[in-house]
Amino acid sequence: IPLVQGGISRSTTVLNISNLLREQRAVFLCGSSGLGKTNLASLISHEVGGSWGWAGFRGMQSEQIKDVLTRVAFELNEERLAPFLVLDDIDLSQVLLFERELISLIFSIINKNGMVIITGPSRPPLQLLPKLWKNETCEVSVPYFDETEVAEMVCEHGLSDKERAYEWARIIWLTTSGHPQLVHARVIN
Repeated sequence: IPLVQGGISRSTTVLNISNLLREQRAVFLCGSSGLGKTNLASLISHEVGGSWGWAGFRGMQSEQIKDVLTRVAFELNEERLAPFLVLDDIDLSQVLLFERELISLIFSIINKNGMVIITGPSRPPLQLLPKLWKNETCEVSVPYFDETEVAEMVCEHGLSDKERAYEWARIIWLTTSGHPQLVHARVIN
C-alpha cells in the first residue's frame, strides 16, 4: 500500500510499534478516523521488512468479513501467502460474528512465524485478547502528532527555515491538537 503523499516518517512511533510487533507477533492499531492507522501500518510493515499481504475491510458487513478471513486463512495454509499480513480497517465492535475465523487466522500466522497488524476504529474487546493468548500490551492507540512531527511535516512541505518551521508547527499543533489528518490539511493549505 503506498504511503500518504506528503506524510512524515513517524520514526519513533514506527520503531516502538515495530519492536512490539516483533515481540508480540500481533498488534492492534486503534483509533478514530483520520489518525493515519493505514499509513502507520504501511510504515511499520516497511520497517519490519518482508513481503506483506494486505486485506482491506472498510465498509464490509460481518458476513463478508467472515468470508474474507476464511479465504485468507485457506490461502495462508496452502502457502500461497507469506505469513505477514495487515488486516486493515476491521471493525472489532462486532467481532463475535467472525471471532472464530479471526482467531484461527491470527494463530495460523503466528504458528508460521509470521506477524499480523490489525487496524480499526475500535479497541479489541477484552474477551478476545486472552483467546489469542495476548494481553493489552499488543493494543496501540494511534497517537496524535507531537509538535516535532508537525514541524517535520512543515519542513517536508517546503519551509526550510527551521525556526520558522517550529513557529508554524506550534500554531498548527495548537489549532489541531496534533490530529494527523487536520495537521496535514493545515500544512498543505
